[in-house]
Amino acid sequence: MHVWDLTAGRAAGVLGGAPEPAGDRVTIALDTEWGRISAQRGARLALATCGPRALALVGPTGVARKPVQVWDVLAGRRIGRLDCDGLLALAAGRCDGRPTAITCGLDGSIRIWDLLRLGETGWLTPHPGGTTAVAITELGGQAHAVTGGYDEMVRVWDLGTRSVVEEFRVPEWVRGLSVSSRGTILVMYGGSVAAFTTRGPAV
Repeated sequence: MHVWDLTAGRAAGVLGGAPEPAGDRVTIALDTEWGRISAQRGARLALATCGPRALALVGPTGVARKPVQVWDVLAGRRIGRLDCDGLLALAAGRCDGRPTAITCGLDGSIRIWDLLRLGETGWLTPHPGGTTAVAITELGGQAHAVTGGYDEMVRVWDLGTRSVVEEFRVPEWVRGLSVSSRGTILVMYGGSVAAFTTRGPAV
C-alpha cells in the first residue's frame, strides 16, 4: 500500500506489503508491527480511530448475508460484526465524537453504525437502484456523509438531522468518491473524475 504526498505529487512511502493470495482469500498487511488482517477478494476496507485504538472494517462486496467484520488492529483480533445484508460501499469516520460506520447494502439500505457498541443507530434514504459509494467527513464542525449511486446523483447529508443538504448530478453512475474537510468532493464515474465544492453548513 503506497502513501502519497498530495502537495508534492509523489510517493512518500509504503505501508505494509503487497497482498498475498491464499486460496480465495487475500491477506492485507496494514503494518508490519500490527500484523495482518484477513479479507476476502473484492472486499471493502475502512479504518476508524477510537482513542488509542484503530478499528479496521472489512466486508466482502456483492455477497448477500455476509457481515462486515470489525477488527482491533493493534490487538490483532476481531471484536465484532455489523450485520448488513451484503455490501456495495463502506465508510468510517466520526459522528458526535464517536467512531461511526456507514454501510450501503445489496438490499438498497444505507445504515449508520456506532462502532463503540457495534449497533445500528439510523439510516439514510437510499439511491434508486442502489448506493455505490459513501464517505464521511466533517464540514463546519458538523459530521456529514456523501453518497453516490446508480441514479447518477451525489448527495451531501447532515448526519445530525439525517437530511440531504446538497445534490449534484454526474453523467454516469458513481463508481467512487472522496471528500475533504474543506468541502471538495471528487467523484469517479465512467472513465472520468469530477470535482465539486459544497456550500457547507449554514452558520
